[in-house]
Amino acid sequence: MRRRQGEGNFKKGGRKHNNQPHGDEGLLRINLARHRWEWDEEAMVSSRELSDDVVTFFVQCISSLPVDANAALGTLSCFGNSTSCEVIEALDGILGLKLLDPLDIVIREGLVSKRNGEYLISHDRIQEVAYSMMSDHDCKINHMKYGICLMEMAVRKGDNALLFTAMTQINTGGPSAVFDTDHYAVIAENNLLAGKIVMTEFSDFSKAFSYFDNGISFLRKNHWREQYNLSLELHNLAAKCSLTIKDYTSLTIICNTVWRNAKGFEDKLEVSLITMSFLIHSKIAESVGYGIASLRKIDVIISESTSQDDILEKLSQTKAMLHEVSDDTILSKQTMSEYKSLTAMSFLARLIFSVQIVKPNLLPLVTMQMISLTMDGLSPMSAVGFAYFSAMVSGLGDFQEGHRFAKLAMLLLDKFGNNKYSGQVLSVCANVLSYIEPFQVVKEYWVRGEKAAMASVREECEKASQFAEGNVVASFYIQNLRYFISHVVGGQEVERDDVIEGNLVHSAAGLQLFLLSKLYLALIFNDLGNMLLIAHKYSDITSRPLFLHAGYLNQPFLCALVCYRMFRVTHDPVWMERARGHHRDTDSWSENGSVWNFGHKCSLLQAEEMYSTGDSKRAQDFYDSAISCARQSKFIIDEALSSELAANFYLNSGDKSNAFHYYSIAHSKYLEWGALSKVAKLNTLAEETFGISFAPVNFHKKFGP
Repeated sequence: MRRRQGEGNFKKGGRKHNNQPHGDEGLLRINLARHRWEWDEEAMVSSRELSDDVVTFFVQCISSLPVDANAALGTLSCFGNSTSCEVIEALDGILGLKLLDPLDIVIREGLVSKRNGEYLISHDRIQEVAYSMMSDHDCKINHMKYGICLMEMAVRKGDNALLFTAMTQINTGGPSAVFDTDHYAVIAENNLLAGKIVMTEFSDFSKAFSYFDNGISFLRKNHWREQYNLSLELHNLAAKCSLTIKDYTSLTIICNTVWRNAKGFEDKLEVSLITMSFLIHSKIAESVGYGIASLRKIDVIISESTSQDDILEKLSQTKAMLHEVSDDTILSKQTMSEYKSLTAMSFLARLIFSVQIVKPNLLPLVTMQMISLTMDGLSPMSAVGFAYFSAMVSGLGDFQEGHRFAKLAMLLLDKFGNNKYSGQVLSVCANVLSYIEPFQVVKEYWVRGEKAAMASVREECEKASQFAEGNVVASFYIQNLRYFISHVVGGQEVERDDVIEGNLVHSAAGLQLFLLSKLYLALIFNDLGNMLLIAHKYSDITSRPLFLHAGYLNQPFLCALVCYRMFRVTHDPVWMERARGHHRDTDSWSENGSVWNFGHKCSLLQAEEMYSTGDSKRAQDFYDSAISCARQSKFIIDEALSSELAANFYLNSGDKSNAFHYYSIAHSKYLEWGALSKVAKLNTLAEETFGISFAPVNFHKKFGP
């Protein structure tokens, strides 16, 4: 920057700076070869905060520029700290602003540089000062004028980057700066276009919302009558983005606007689906009624008064219908194209998340409605219907048919590719397949499901809302798992039991799962007092579900173990009756499903029953069988539990030698599993009961390789 008369003698804190303007910060330096002052751009970047006297200095510098150079710098400042040479050249040529030569003057003064196809203002404060020297009115008019010019050029060239620049200029100017009434609709349309591009190509839902919201602001009075389709699309997409970025205030305003102005229910479906997603995330109890009411408006009826017998009858009819249709026939059906049916499937897929938590008795009706619609055409949501149908069929004991429909659900998922329902479908199907296939094989589907859910969140921000929906269910399992692990491993703080139970007030399934975990912990830690209290509470809320959720996989097995224990403590025949009922369920799973997954569990229950009825010899044999089978099937925790229960049996029988041996096996397996709190408790038991500590046990000596 060339030094001018007096520029070297401005004050800073009462002190004169001679010969080197702003020299203490080193922002200006003299170039002896060119005989001029120059900005040290690296120092400028690292010293953004400049004092008021430097601002005054910038004002003086800019004011002293020739008029056309001053105006050119003002134009440049409307685009921020930098803009492309292409933009400036377009404004120079199309609007005749005469920018190029004047900017050369500004460059020579050191206020601006030009490199890599861009004009760069040397410091934020220079841009701010140049911009502030124009009136608000002039700024808005200039933004609008530049934006209109660039918008027309961007549309003509199909240049998205230029379109974004143009719409930013126009939106900064605002509706009051429009100088041609014909521009209002064009601006709204191009905001819509820009929003769609950043939403679909960049997944930037915050920026997309800004474009849609600005587009709405440029709509004129009576736009719902005169520009109905444009108005509806802008509002629908703005609602979708506001849900994703969690701007619930805007979401409410936009949805209310659509409900007031849309011509019919079909035009309100998009915001209705968005509202459904919002309710699932924030007011899940209300989402069930809202979803059912919305479905009724498109002639899909979910009757809350349907009896259990009617549900079972409909389930039987659906099974019979599907029995006559091959999987290939279903997979070859045409893709669903009717908007009404697709919308119904979208509502039903969302409703499944709600009802399984709030009203699980409605889950079969929602599921069978999805199956019914799928038989007329396939959709990405068809996999959800068949996944839950497989869980229902398996819940009624038909594991083979459940297995068939779970496999079909995954084939449907593959047919349509990964979508926002992939994680949920794979999770439900993996649970069903666990009754037939070895658990270690099925684990692959759990892993795939987790990856699919996380990938969908990363790849498309829209899934932030879907992730919330899916995790209304998943969060119960995650919270429950964290609670269980914190107690078994130790060292982690979790919420109090009453807080967790309070959070599950709307979820019978979630509360059931949590109490089952507490029951499991009471069993593992031999906490008889809590075991009795939880067993009573659990029995009061538990009923056999019409679908197999993840928590039900171990429910009959654990309940039978607890009930046998309660019978030995209380001698109340009610506990024996309950134990044998749960025992029969576990036996049926082994007989009709996977011996690999359930055989060792059945042996352990047989051992506990024999122990409870006084048949010690058979109890010993069944304990050994349970331990051996659990080891062969690689269920470490069940091997540990079987060994500990066998040790309890021998200790109560007065056989300390065998008791110590089996406690040693349990200690080794709990340690292998990582249950450090349990290991510490067994160490204490060994010292108090046997006066010695556990040593590593040679499992092969008794049970073989």
